[in-house]
Amino acid sequence: MSWRDLFKREQLDTTALQALARERFPSRRSETATRVMNVLHTKFRIGSRYLLPSARLVQDLGFDDMDFFQMLRAIEKEFTVQISVEDLESKMTLNDFIACVEKASVQQFAGGNAASQRASV
Repeated sequence: MSWRDLFKREQLDTTALQALARERFPSRRSETATRVMNVLHTKFRIGSRYLLPSARLVQDLGFDDMDFFQMLRAIEKEFTVQISVEDLESKMTLNDFIACVEKASVQQFAGGNAASQRASV
């Protein structure tokens, strides 16, 4: 039985995903983890038991090239960021990926603040 088959039996709401994120990821990362896990769970039908910090995106979660690209675009849309494909590795874990999303969010926020400050001058 694959993880996609298990998904059919499991539908988590946002509160359950938040609890899983707080349990499995450091507190400073739990909000980002919740949003990433929500995308993976709802759009890609990955069961919560597979959403572990050590889960490798390709090997453990079963993303092929097309799935990986679609997942990356879904995350970029969710966070309104751009993530460089060069920053990602095929052996990347979910925890590593969440760190990349946070890094891209911080860079986007810093860039947005600089642009708005220049515009107001």
